Amino acid sequence: MNEIGDDFTTMRQVHAVLVRHFIEGRKQAEIAEEMNLSTSKVNRIIAQARRSGMVKISIETPFQRLMELERQLAATGLVAGAIVSPTVSDNDGTRLAQVGQAAAAHLAETLRDGDILGISGGKAVAAVVDALVVERPIDVKVVPLTGGVQGKFHTDVNNLASRMAERLGGRSLQLHAPLFAERAEQREMLMNLGAVKEVMDLARRATACLVGIGSITTPGSSYFDLHPLSAPDRAM
Repeated sequence: MNEIGDDFTTMRQVHAVLVRHFIEGRKQAEIAEEMNLSTSKVNRIIAQARRSGMVKISIETPFQRLMELERQLAATGLVAGAIVSPTVSDNDGTRLAQVGQAAAAHLAETLRDGDILGISGGKAVAAVVDALVVERPIDVKVVPLTGGVQGKFHTDVNNLASRMAERLGGRSLQLHAPLFAERAEQREMLMNLGAVKEVMDLARRATACLVGIGSITTPGSSYFDLHPLSAPDRAM
């Protein structure tokens, strides 16, 4: 039975129901009580108004341009998806924190119980860990993807893995080996250690990874700190 007729009284009633529900955000039971209608009739009016094309939802937010950029990046086929963060300041620290918040929110939405999260070190990853908040504990294992860096505690991969696991409500493993080996023989020796091999084997089975891509041009970046280059070399 069609609840929506063509007469003025019926259409006025339909309009009143739709305004209360979609614009004012009222619940169907509230509308029914106020307009002296049954809840089922209010439900039918809303459903049939949708089917007849009376309800058109338009979403306009300040971030529409960013969403379009995300769509264009995904359309290249080079990435499955992208999140574009707005520039809120010219300050590098503020911008890094903003990116960290966006990545942390995506990570919190993406991770599931039983996941293995691989993690690298660095300032960007530290910003994600700092911003991470979850509504419930997530049973994940957090494993380092690289060795550590002496004297870089806040951005060290083992520290970040431990803090990430604590924030998620999971547990972490530690990789007690340096990020760089002095010689190939030293690297082979480290990779064959039982404790190191266990962590690296688990890292290869990671279902999600959080890594910083680094920078070779920005003074203060983790990569720049570890690989100091002369100005001419950076300009090449």
